[in-house]
Amino acid sequence: MKKRKIRKSKKTLTYAEAHNRAFLAYNKASRVIIWAAILNVIGLMVAIIQQAMTKFDDYFVFALNSLLGSTVVSSGFQFSLCYGINSFIFRLLEIPFANKLGDQTLSYTSYIIILVIIAILISAITVYVSVLASQGKKAALYGEIIFYILDTFMIVGCYIIGEASEILWILIGLHVIVLFFLGMALFQYYKLFEIEKNYKIKPSENKHATKGSDDNETHIKK
Repeated sequence: MKKRKIRKSKKTLTYAEAHNRAFLAYNKASRVIIWAAILNVIGLMVAIIQQAMTKFDDYFVFALNSLLGSTVVSSGFQFSLCYGINSFIFRLLEIPFANKLGDQTLSYTSYIIILVIIAILISAITVYVSVLASQGKKAALYGEIIFYILDTFMIVGCYIIGEASEILWILIGLHVIVLFFLGMALFQYYKLFEIEKNYKIKPSENKHATKGSDDNETHIKK
């Protein structure tokens, strides 16, 4: 006799279970930019350490014929793990500091301090917005999505000023990953409202939710 395949019926989730599962997925996806912000600072620190290990006299290498229409040849700094906007600003700041007359040690130190301040400031702002987004703030969620889309376009700016190709590919790869998770966060955000809508017409199912699930239940408001 042929063995009959037994199909396992899918377990019907209670309102609390469906809601909490979707919210957990949303919470994780919406916080992905926090990791990007951490990489932004770590990437700068790694770039500074790597550069410090090279010859001090060669810390800036440029090919500038004029301020307009010229391209910047990447120096020893590797900003591949930073935000696109940070990498672009850092490269532009190299121009005045590299061409500054006087004590090169002072110029180099000032440049590093400014880079660190910019990286920490931008990362702190994006972390704050990401935390708000993970709490269900719609404006914050759209804010971090818009920011990262614009930051992705800044990679084009890095390309225009002559950023090294290996750095550009790493930037592109990281941005694709982060944008994917932000897209998942947006999907889960609206899925939560779909769950609310579906279970409103099935109030009896809400009674089956366990007390523990109700305690962990978190609501997101439009």
